Amino acid sequence: MENGFFHHERRVIAVEAVVETVTSWKLCEKIDF
Repeated sequence: MENGFFHHERRVIAVEAVVETVTSWKLCEKIDF
């Protein structure tokens, strides 16, 4: 149970990191143009 929760927590953190990276990348793209 604990291991499953830890895995879920890591997945959520990974998804948030990806969203943050994509958002910042799009912002940089807007600034470039």
